[in-house]
Amino acid sequence: MLAKIGNEETVRLFIRCLTEEQAGRVFGEQDAQVGRNPELTLWSTVTSLGLLASRSDSAFEFLKRAVRPEYWSTAINWQSHYGHDSVGLMTNWAIQALGNTGRQEAREVLTDLLRNPPTPWPPGVPQNRQRTFDGAILSAAYMLDRIETLGMENFLAGNGLPTMVGYKEWRASEKAKPWLQIKP
Repeated sequence: MLAKIGNEETVRLFIRCLTEEQAGRVFGEQDAQVGRNPELTLWSTVTSLGLLASRSDSAFEFLKRAVRPEYWSTAINWQSHYGHDSVGLMTNWAIQALGNTGRQEAREVLTDLLRNPPTPWPPGVPQNRQRTFDGAILSAAYMLDRIETLGMENFLAGNGLPTMVGYKEWRASEKAKPWLQIKP
């Protein structure tokens, strides 16, 4: 809800939550056993910044930095049972959050990510165990197109929410072709 109605103070609080508030925390199996999932809360916070970025330049600027694993490798000051993949997961969610912005500039950032892909994460492990971000980029492009079609107000109201069928149809459409053809 805050993502729909929040202001610059909300943006500052969300960024602080992601980069400072959890400092020194160790998330683990014990959290899941008692029904808490702090990582899910953090991922949701990044996604919410995408909605805030539809009207906040500071949220958009944050996401532009956060779409690279190098950012999260220094910004994450908490530990997770996901280990090094926390960096990959946060990068993935930040890329997808760009799609929630509905901003034309987000297309430019996504195009740049296709041409200069984020570093597969984590480095130093076999390639088949590294996270790549192509799927997140495609998902974000799909969301941008959905918002462009519906309008942000309808999107925020929950009208015409994206579905897997809609995503498959979009991938087969002319709108998706540029995203499927751009190669790094």
